[in-house]
Amino acid sequence: MRSSDIEGLGDLAGEGLAAATRFVQAMHDGIARRPFSVAGEAASPVREVHDGIAGAVYAGVATGLGAGARIASLALTALGSEYEQPLADRPAGSAALSVLNGLYGDHLARRGAPVAGRMELRRGESGVPLSRTGLATAYPDAGERVVAFAHGLFGDEYAWRGFPPAAQRPTYGERLQNDLGLTPVMLRYNTGLHISQNAEALAGLLEQLCEIGRASCRERV
Repeated sequence: MRSSDIEGLGDLAGEGLAAATRFVQAMHDGIARRPFSVAGEAASPVREVHDGIAGAVYAGVATGLGAGARIASLALTALGSEYEQPLADRPAGSAALSVLNGLYGDHLARRGAPVAGRMELRRGESGVPLSRTGLATAYPDAGERVVAFAHGLFGDEYAWRGFPPAAQRPTYGERLQNDLGLTPVMLRYNTGLHISQNAEALAGLLEQLCEIGRASCRERV
């Protein structure tokens, strides 16, 4: 796992722990409010002291847990190395990040988190650069007709392997290529974003893909 992946997950863990602490605080406040309401004005001084102490304690706990998770991630980063395979390029890591993005993708994108997904083409265990060289390297046997595979919520391109996955069984894309001569291209994107955002990103990617294809065809002619 790369250092940027560790840092991004550490930030998310810190936010999650802080949010959990605030949830517990809200439950505490709700429970404490009942006896104070029954006691009425006579309990006001005690309630003020209680609220002040409880608020300070929960704020300290939330800050401490959040900072602890971030410090732990920095410590792991110091032990890690940038040449290691990105989490998103491993099938298990991609599956975990796909669920994370499906749940909090819009939040991750707004924060610019390293683990936020983006609209891209995938081939094997890596992304495909949208350039003539990148496409030619990824699809050396590409034909004139292309079919794009877009997965669903919480998914990634591995979903098109079928279930259960089998190394000996052709994927859907391979079957279309073998039977109909179509060139399959697998998409990966952040399913937690708004539909309009993903639609715009998809339109831009497909337009760029077609433009590169048209330029290549003009040169061959």
